Amino acid sequence: MIDAAKDKDILIIAMARQTADKLYFLRKRLEPGYTHPDEDFQDHLREKSGRVWVDLGCGANPFVAEYADRFRFAAGCDRDLRLCARAARPFFIGDFSGLPLADGSADLVTLYLVAEHMERPVQALREIWRVLKPGGRIVLCASLKYFWGSLLNRVLPEAVKIRLLGLLAGKQEEDVFKAYYRMNTLDEAEEALKEAGFSGIKIKSYCGYYQFSTLFFHVQRFFHCHTPLGRTALMRSHFLAQGVKLT
Repeated sequence: MIDAAKDKDILIIAMARQTADKLYFLRKRLEPGYTHPDEDFQDHLREKSGRVWVDLGCGANPFVAEYADRFRFAAGCDRDLRLCARAARPFFIGDFSGLPLADGSADLVTLYLVAEHMERPVQALREIWRVLKPGGRIVLCASLKYFWGSLLNRVLPEAVKIRLLGLLAGKQEEDVFKAYYRMNTLDEAEEALKEAGFSGIKIKSYCGYYQFSTLFFHVQRFFHCHTPLGRTALMRSHFLAQGVKLT
């Protein structure tokens, strides 16, 4: 019975991913020039270089598994020991209270959907600033605080949230963390990066649609394109931020 339930969940996840891929390409056709935040985030990982890269809050470490060969050294870091068994290597344990990295040891630090889980974001960013070399960069992709999905995330019971993220995004329980949203507006992100010592800050926001249902996709697109809601923060889902350590 347990195996049957697990097989059913795996099938549902596979179908959801297939639907998401189909709707991603549909949006590309409907909105020429549209880029998903994932695309822009991963553009920073595609160019071959001799650099040292660390992906913080890496989960199962998919980005390092995909792009490690483009760097002289690449590793993922997460605080949760439960991830060790299934995380791609290289992978090490650490958190923002004190990363196990030497001062000025990294050229690039990335964070994908991690900023919303920072309890003390400026302290975390200062720790990242410490481990970057002069001229090193931070690149982070995060959810926006007032997107309707983020607002829903804050009111859903934890058990419901874990179940939904498992079915719709293929996430396991250990991939779901408490969200604080303490640097998740464009102004908060810019202010936190500046306070931590970063310069050359660039921030871009995105209007995202959940892509687990064709009907739901078109409902979201209608509200975005044809109602006043499309001009509000409720429809802005993610942002991509960059900063440089000058000294």
